[in-house]
Amino acid sequence: MNDLSNIFKFSKLAKECKTDIQKIHFFNTYFEAFVLDKVDKMFTFKENIPKEIDDAFYVYANMKRMTEDELDELREMIWINYPTNFKIFLFDFCFLDTN
Repeated sequence: MNDLSNIFKFSKLAKECKTDIQKIHFFNTYFEAFVLDKVDKMFTFKENIPKEIDDAFYVYANMKRMTEDELDELREMIWINYPTNFKIFLFDFCFLDTN
């Protein structure tokens, strides 16, 4: 399946998520919906971050009034271990806040 087909498929699935629990489940299940070129849930965002995800980190950090060190710690976390509230935020940022 090509990237455009994947984007359409994941966008359609994301529209079905109404609750935070559904968003978290989507985040944990459809990892590749957020980062199409990654295949492993064990990676971190230390470098080569897609622009949309990089923007999301900064918006989240500003909302939470995080220090640079706290932001770096978040980036260094393994994807699947992100805090629940960040998973919900990233879902909303990627699927609900952009068209």
